[in-house]
Amino acid sequence: MDGYVLAGGHRPAGLVPGEDLGGGALAAPPQPVVVSDRFPSDTHHGRRFLAFGPDGKLYVAAGQTIAVVDPATRQVTHRIFMTAGQASSVAVAPDGSKLYVGIASAGSFRLLTYDAGTGRIAGSSTMTGGAGGNLVATSGGVWGTAGTGMSEWAWFAPGGDLGSSSRVTQGAGGGLASLPSVSGGVVWVGGSQELICASPATGKTLARTAIPTDHSVVEYFGSVTVLSNGHAYALYQDERAQLTGVAQLTPPAACKG
Repeated sequence: MDGYVLAGGHRPAGLVPGEDLGGGALAAPPQPVVVSDRFPSDTHHGRRFLAFGPDGKLYVAAGQTIAVVDPATRQVTHRIFMTAGQASSVAVAPDGSKLYVGIASAGSFRLLTYDAGTGRIAGSSTMTGGAGGNLVATSGGVWGTAGTGMSEWAWFAPGGDLGSSSRVTQGAGGGLASLPSVSGGVVWVGGSQELICASPATGKTLARTAIPTDHSVVEYFGSVTVLSNGHAYALYQDERAQLTGVAQLTPPAACKG
């Protein structure tokens, strides 16, 4: 499986493809190859964010510009220019029809919906309560997070409308462990309190389980991956034992999409 990463440094920000990670490639990783470096590099353009579309294109948000890159030709096919602010997250609908862009500020989070074909804005909505982002698009809408650090929590916005959004997780989050991810046909949200699987179409929680503590010290579970053979794995962190690793899970029947 090929992968792509955003790279920067003392040159214009570029898109670098990874190689198949099987066969011991991590022990001797290949040299990266620049796919495109036609992105703004000045610091005032803010951070960069990358999303994959079902059409095989790569969507790169840099400041107020979203570049659509064809990895086969290494060309920017077109750009979408924003006027509402700098992008803080980007996601593409599974059918490729919509592009979702988040704009985070100190007191609110704005979600813009673009027609991916025309580049025109198709919708806009706002959520109050601090920074947000980490967008994930599914058939039913958009998932994301609000808050920062260990106070982060996950939400679901049907059709990309934050006015109709609902909170998925309750209580304190778990930093990176609380970010939504899609695997095995369902959406997974972890953290330090509970591990949840939810419907990508409706946002409804299908099953949830409490995350145990290690002698009253929190543990974190998240980034669930379900393989084709049905085996499921999650990253975990044990604060008391100072351990980080991969745990094998047995998902309930409700979490098998």
